[in-house]
Amino acid sequence: MPWKQITDITIAVGGAIKPRSPSHWSKDLKNCTSVRDLMIFGEPPKYNTDIRMPSVQEFRCGPYAKRWFACLTLPALRALGILGKALPDIPGLIRHSGCQLNALTIDISPLRGWDDSTVSNFRAIVPHLPHLEFLELSLWEDTPTPRVGPHLVRLLDPVANANAFPLLKEFCLSLSHINDVDGETEAMMRTALTVTESVLRPTMKRASISLNNLRKGMDSLKAEVVTGAAEFVKLQARARTEGVLTKVHFLVRLGRNDHHVLVDSYVN
Repeated sequence: MPWKQITDITIAVGGAIKPRSPSHWSKDLKNCTSVRDLMIFGEPPKYNTDIRMPSVQEFRCGPYAKRWFACLTLPALRALGILGKALPDIPGLIRHSGCQLNALTIDISPLRGWDDSTVSNFRAIVPHLPHLEFLELSLWEDTPTPRVGPHLVRLLDPVANANAFPLLKEFCLSLSHINDVDGETEAMMRTALTVTESVLRPTMKRASISLNNLRKGMDSLKAEVVTGAAEFVKLQARARTEGVLTKVHFLVRLGRNDHHVLVDSYVN
């Protein structure tokens, strides 16, 4: 295998598939000195394994992030994608890799790492990301009553009004929600508009909100509910003032092949 010629690697195996020996992953990955894009959703080797990959610039990691972070040294890392429960492990990865993160994507849901400590864990990593230019939050609400959405304001409070991430250029907020209750969907939408408006600052070039609502029927949901909201008007005004190209996308899915786009527009 021409290990040194490989530039992209994806490791995706189930929990039942384990390394053949403690050095299995390290033996192969240590030889991949040209890999720039690394995606791992498989089980890692033992904690005492040391894998240095000098060229990796983008790393996306699944449920075993804590153990992979302990194994990997990624000095060229610039972009990181993780589940919410891996937030406390980011400072350690940055410290022992000596890397400088410019982009961070966090996937949060009640089943993918959201708990009462998520807000404090996010706030704790802020000082370690002074060069962050891109931040994306992807939230999945898999229960009728939102559990993550109501905490968005607290979660992003450190970022509001340019209090953190002074170099931030792009912010993306993606929410998916299974709910047939218009009131709760509208509340989530209003919260998304509010937190995005609070994040905008002159250094930014782009911002986006994507809300996917999975339900059985349209009921009273209308585009005017979004565009007529006070939060939408306020976001529009701030986007114009700060000069940030801001997109709002609201999609209602009624089934596998049936969907309706309520809003898909730029607000500046």
